[in-house]
Order: sequence, then C-alpha cells, then structure tokens
Amino acid sequence: MSIATEIQGKIESAVADGNEEALRKLLNDLYEPAEQTDKPFDAAIQLRPEIKREIAEVAVESDAAMNWANRIGRATRWLAYLRKTAGGFDGLRIVEEGDSWFQYPLLLDDTIDQLSRDEDKAIFSLSGAGDLLVTWPTDASTSMRSRRPRPR
Repeated sequence: MSIATEIQGKIESAVADGNEEALRKLLNDLYEPAEQTDKPFDAAIQLRPEIKREIAEVAVESDAAMNWANRIGRATRWLAYLRKTAGGFDGLRIVEEGDSWFQYPLLLDDTIDQLSRDEDKAIFSLSGAGDLLVTWPTDASTSMRSRRPRPR
C-alpha cells in the first residue's frame, strides 16, 4: 500500500468514526515546524524527514504536503460542523470558501478557527491552502454536494 493510500485511509476512517483527535494526531505525525521558509508568507511547516523519504519516489513533496494538510484540515472542520449542528443547533450556519487565510492547518489559529469558537456559529468550511479564486465555485459546489449534512 502506498503512503498516499494509507494517509487517505486514515483520514476516511477518522471521519467515519467522528474522531477529530485522530485527525490532529495524523497532522502531527506528518508535519513539523519549519526552521525557515523560502519566501515571506510561506507556510512555516514541513513534512517530517521520514515522510519526505517515503514519498520521494511517488509524489512531488510540496503538492503532497499541501494536499494532505488540506484534506485533514477540511475533515477536522467537517466533523466539528457535524458535532455542533447535531441536535437542535439554533445559531447562524455559515458556508465559507477561501485559501490559506481561512485554512491554515497547523501552528496557528486562522480566521475560521476563531469564528468557530463562537457557540452561536457553525461553519461549513470548504477552504484550502493554495486554493485559487477561479476554482472556488466548482470546488464549493462539489464539496457541498458530497458532504451535505444529514437531515435532522
């Protein structure tokens, strides 16, 4: 089994089990703080060296790193949304789409993390680091159809 298949399986299993802690652990298993970044505003995270070695032959490191972090971040927020809206949630439901300003999966609380702490807000998050404005309508439509909340 490839590392990409293994990681995707862990993400899907955690979502099926509603296990946000497993997703946080997976992020910490895959990534570590970076000593330095190449450019201003670059993510100050990097794949752990043992993960870099494992994917060296099968993927472009930067693409794999961003894709996994985005998948884990989206899955974590999806579970938080389901947990918050299960059973009688009467607050404001927000759908958001954006780039890393809204989805920065490690090391800091981004805009959506802070808004999500409000008890009267549930945020259906579709953001991802590296997302482009031109793809938002298509990505959002697909994500919303595939992750439609269960009727209550």
